[in-house]
Amino acid sequence: MFRGRDEHDARFARRYIWQRIIELGWTPERFSKFENSLGYAERITSEKRTERISKKYQWIGLHEYLGHLSDSLLFREWDAPARPVRGAWELGQRDYHPELALETGRKTEEQTNAGPPRWWGVDSPIPTFTSQIEKRNWVQSDFEPFEQYLRIDHAQRRWVVLKNHLNFEEDLGFGVKKYTTAQMAQWIDVRTFLIPDSQLAKRLKVLRSKNFYGDGCEVPHVYQCWMSEYPWHPSFKEVNEHCLNNNIWFRKLIDGFFYLPVCDISDDDRRILLPAPSLHKALGEVLGHPLSAPTLGVGGFMEIHDRTGCCIIKASIKQGAVLMIDESVLTTFLKAKKLTLVWAVLSEKTAWDGAHHVGGMNNQSAVYVLRQKGKITGGHTHGEKL
Repeated sequence: MFRGRDEHDARFARRYIWQRIIELGWTPERFSKFENSLGYAERITSEKRTERISKKYQWIGLHEYLGHLSDSLLFREWDAPARPVRGAWELGQRDYHPELALETGRKTEEQTNAGPPRWWGVDSPIPTFTSQIEKRNWVQSDFEPFEQYLRIDHAQRRWVVLKNHLNFEEDLGFGVKKYTTAQMAQWIDVRTFLIPDSQLAKRLKVLRSKNFYGDGCEVPHVYQCWMSEYPWHPSFKEVNEHCLNNNIWFRKLIDGFFYLPVCDISDDDRRILLPAPSLHKALGEVLGHPLSAPTLGVGGFMEIHDRTGCCIIKASIKQGAVLMIDESVLTTFLKAKKLTLVWAVLSEKTAWDGAHHVGGMNNQSAVYVLRQKGKITGGHTHGEKL
């Protein structure tokens, strides 16, 4: 089957699927009148689509055929070594149960390009300017410190941010159409690394020497899996290796692997941040009991609880992308495991008028360290004006 290279003759698949459609009972006499009455637009654009009977039988035939291939052929993803197929999720052919999916419905544009959740009282870095010269000068100016995005006071507790990606856009005001003037925007990506105390000085030197820009902002992710399968599903074992030996922002470094304690579950429409499975397990060991599986809580949160039912890890899933952990729990964990938490931050400022970046593009990297008694040290490292 060899994904990424055409090594299996698709004609065999088409013949098998057509044969199964006939065997399952489809004939023009039985279903053509019904299927022709549906109309193309209704089948494609309606939220509650009515699929053709023949289309349903096609899916049945396809899934059966993929099952036969999985039993008899090896799987190769692009240039990786050939191996047996681990599961349907690797082929993107796993069907979702609506009650177990991450959330119902597609993301809205507001969710996809969201700023911080409303309960997080951080100030927008976007100033109030009107002239092109002011906006150009803002893009080219120095970045403000990023400390306010590293920690959150929420629900009468202090939380440490493990991962967030926030987008801020200038409010153009009533009646001003987008792209009729330059619109200032800034995104901020924050991620954490867990570094052994014995290696902290060496690792900080590496982090502070690197401009994080140009390698994307993704984290290790699992495709087509459910929260109820975390962390025992086989796909999480593989993603955990990517978390323990992560090099997303360090691809050009020989010794560039860091423990990124964050992953996400995603498909084409949904995404939710989760702690790395190894962190989930290690936290349970330090606390003396296994943590709960993630659940969807009230207010648009993913929550993980301790034995007493107290939420110690949560992620916002309705607005913004924020994963955070109770600071007192994290402090206990870091001390027990002799680890230090380090934040790596990347941000970019622009003012886009629909055709040009007014003032160019300006990016900034930063590194911060969570010290004893909750003190944060660090600051900007490398920046680049494009």
